[in-house]
Amino acid sequence: MSHRPLFAVVAASLSVLSGCYDGPREGIAVGNPGQGVTLRIQPQSDVTALSSMVHLAAVSAIGCDGSVTALYGPVAASAVGGTPLDLPGTTLCGLRLELAEPLVVEGSSADGTTFSLALDVDRVDVSATMGFTTTAHPLVFMLGPDGWLSAEALGLTGGGHVVLGADDAKLLPVAADVATKSELCLDLDGDGRLGQGDQIVARGEGTFEE
Repeated sequence: MSHRPLFAVVAASLSVLSGCYDGPREGIAVGNPGQGVTLRIQPQSDVTALSSMVHLAAVSAIGCDGSVTALYGPVAASAVGGTPLDLPGTTLCGLRLELAEPLVVEGSSADGTTFSLALDVDRVDVSATMGFTTTAHPLVFMLGPDGWLSAEALGLTGGGHVVLGADDAKLLPVAADVATKSELCLDLDGDGRLGQGDQIVARGEGTFEE
């Protein structure tokens, strides 16, 4: 179910344009509802993610002056089913996701090995040097870089079921990749997925605490 908070003006007004914005950078001006953002796990070549619920303590907007404004939370969203989250209609320079629980991903590898893993990710930031509007197109928040789930790296071979806890040494670099190498894209075709023509507007600047 879509979460629809009430948004208030939190800083001086910015002009909302169609496409990228490169005008004054003085906080976040909140107007009508924006197009929203869908969380997704980056596609993998040898691993299929079957389920992943992301339990968020807060969703925050990053202004082009570096300000961080909490929008709402807690809220849960599926990064496989593609749960859309609301955003205000405004111009931003980034988004912040604060996780309330470890990121759990369940799936299977190409040889049929099933797995369940938990990633200890505290926060995921994506930011841009030039602002982008939330009104022209919906956004897709891609968790982790392309290929961050690898059957070889996770030891997913030989069939059976593999359970990897957040303290497993194999998951430390995986968690770091999700925290620091995620991407935010304009969903130009509006399908809630990363497509060939979709445009990356912000990249990972998250924190990772080992």
